[in-house]
Amino acid sequence: MVVKMSRPFRRGVVAVLAVGLLLGACGGPGIESGGGGGGDEGLVPLAKATSWRDELQGTIDAFAVIEIAYDRETAEHAWQDNVPDDLERRDDELPAEPGLYGDLDDVDFDRQAVIVWSSGESGSCPGWLADIETRDRTVHVERDATQQECTDDYNPYRMVLAVDRDRLPESSDLPHERIEGVPDGEIRSYPEDDG
Repeated sequence: MVVKMSRPFRRGVVAVLAVGLLLGACGGPGIESGGGGGGDEGLVPLAKATSWRDELQGTIDAFAVIEIAYDRETAEHAWQDNVPDDLERRDDELPAEPGLYGDLDDVDFDRQAVIVWSSGESGSCPGWLADIETRDRTVHVERDATQQECTDDYNPYRMVLAVDRDRLPESSDLPHERIEGVPDGEIRSYPEDDG
């Protein structure tokens, strides 16, 4: 499946993606260098899947969308919508490939929330959300990729992650578009009903 984007937006995404992936891969703090993604830094990958879920396909012209589920019930809904049944369990250190890296039982909802990160990656450099933090009511994200030189195509993917609540905006601050680390993006609460 392909996310439909306007022609001017696609051109901008292609140019920015090439630069962004190169900079992200060179300077992003992947798991090995102490950034997010390993579980001890406030961000735990649970699953990665190709494309965006059907309800987002063709409806959003953003480079990335962050949807936050603050409670278990909403997180279960997000899991159902975004984690295909046929994903294989992975023990990889880096969440580069589609698969299951954990599950909802790994989430401590007293201190964590679940986010769905929908964005794009180069076809030659699988990528992932490596870190997220909110400072001065702006969400700062860092992405990482498997290598430094990447093709400039945009391949939609989504991830489900557990994130420490103190790294995320308050639910009362949503939705908003104050996000750094991507060309443009949206941050909102995970919808209770997509219909």
